[in-house]
Amino acid sequence: MPRQIGDIKFYNLTELSEALQVTPTSLRTYIHKGKLRGRKVGNKWYVTEEKLKEFLSGITYKSEPDTTSSF
Repeated sequence: MPRQIGDIKFYNLTELSEALQVTPTSLRTYIHKGKLRGRKVGNKWYVTEEKLKEFLSGITYKSEPDTTSSF
């Protein structure tokens, strides 16, 4: 189940892997290759609903993961 802070919904990789039927390792690979934008908080990666929609629509980014922008 996604978490929500204010208007922002976000998912951890376990939740996304179950929903998308891929492994968390695959999702981390997508993040590192720039196919999916995520944010690491502590030792867990999170993906906002907005970035998930962009990923599903085929938008890609540079090869580095998003570590500077806020949710």
